[in-house]
Amino acid sequence: ATVARHGSTGCPGAAAAERSSLMASVEMSEPKSLPSSSNDRSRRRPRAATSITHVDDDQMPDLRRRTERVRNNVVSERSKRIYNSATVKFLQNTYVNNPRCLNQALKNDITNNADSLKDNVPTRRYLLRVLEERSIRPILFKRFRSQYFTDWLEYYRQQPNASTNMSTYNGYRSALVHLFRTFNKQMSEVNQRVIAGYFKGLKRELTMQGMVDDSVDIIVGKAPLSFGVLRFIGEEMLKRNGKEYIFARTFLLISWNLMTRANNCLRLRYHHMDFSGDSMR
Repeated sequence: ATVARHGSTGCPGAAAAERSSLMASVEMSEPKSLPSSSNDRSRRRPRAATSITHVDDDQMPDLRRRTERVRNNVVSERSKRIYNSATVKFLQNTYVNNPRCLNQALKNDITNNADSLKDNVPTRRYLLRVLEERSIRPILFKRFRSQYFTDWLEYYRQQPNASTNMSTYNGYRSALVHLFRTFNKQMSEVNQRVIAGYFKGLKRELTMQGMVDDSVDIIVGKAPLSFGVLRFIGEEMLKRNGKEYIFARTFLLISWNLMTRANNCLRLRYHHMDFSGDSMR
């Protein structure tokens, strides 16, 4: 309005001066633009200097041992023992029926060790030592075929008193995966698909077998511990004099009441418990 008034009076110099003064005041009154996001602010921050330390040759073996220890910590020691025990059965069957899949180094070591064979089959003790030391690869992983594994499972199922528990066969499958993982090998996708298809059919067959034959007890998971058996074990522990039975009975009662795994009960502490009346929570 001021500019228009000065313009109307016929004073162009005054109008221009007023116009420039008004624009300057507008620029001073405008707030400075803020960054659009926190990401913009973070991008403006100077990066901290990173230093790369040279690893000496004498330090490399220790680093590799630590890396190997972490890599082997995928499963617990108990699971490793279970997997190795199942792998021993598979290797014994492979030695007899599919010897071309075995590593020649293993064959030579068996020949040089008189105590490694019993009835022309590698002993359990010898194969367990091979799996624990991991100095010799027991099989040629490139020559492994899924049929070797599934044929062995079918042979096992034909034996008297063979397990009808699907979890047993899942354990054998996990043992095979653990064997590949132990020696840094990857099973081919074709073998994985064939084994997966076999286990789908096996699960269905075991289920149908339990529906047709009442004498076949199909167990999935672990069998429950009844209250009668729990009471019997608890009473027997009360009769013993050893201090370890006091702990064992308490541990058994907590596991049974919480319906949890033993590994979870190991993490319980006193401050996790609360007593209310005659009960413990």
